[in-house]
Amino acid sequence: MKRESPKLVIFDFDGVISNTFEICYDIHKRMASKEIDTELYKQLYEGNINHQVEKKDYLNLRLDDSFFTEYTIRLLKNPVVGNMPISIKDLASNYTLAIISSSRSSSIRQYLAKHGIEDCFSEIWGRDVDHSKVEKINNLMTKYKADPQHCVFVTDTLGDIEEASKAGIDSIAVSWGLHSVDTLKRGNPKIIIDDEKTLIDFVNLHFITRYH
Repeated sequence: MKRESPKLVIFDFDGVISNTFEICYDIHKRMASKEIDTELYKQLYEGNINHQVEKKDYLNLRLDDSFFTEYTIRLLKNPVVGNMPISIKDLASNYTLAIISSSRSSSIRQYLAKHGIEDCFSEIWGRDVDHSKVEKINNLMTKYKADPQHCVFVTDTLGDIEEASKAGIDSIAVSWGLHSVDTLKRGNPKIIIDDEKTLIDFVNLHFITRYH
């Protein structure tokens, strides 16, 4: 008898679980070699932020120790998005949850532990694991022997939606993070939600429609 593929709900961290745009922008604005406004900064996230920072090296933006030292201090004072802890705990009772992020795994773990939800996630893979979210999604599916149709990525950026598509999985986009609804639509996510309290319903619906 064929083993049923597990269902993976993969979360982005920044902008989905904690709104960190102002933190990241403020640090990078002071780091930049030329003036960078919010629109230009948000455009960096229309692709993989690690690759975008490398390509636009003239801006002198870095995701290094100096960035993450300040980021982590400020992150730990930053609130969690609304009812996300409740939604995450509920989803963890039915699905395998993971985080893939361009932030550091250790920073994310500290934050999740502070809010009592670290144990909800089977994997927390930051930029220290791999810079490519395509690779991290593929490696998660391999590790858990999960079929692409049994996975979904919850994110707030166009770049993430496109990386999920390259890995062959659908995305649920959230409008409370970095990118606008119009920007998110360019990636053709399965749905865009604007209230974290509806996340459980839309994840459940995703897997119901995938199975029937």
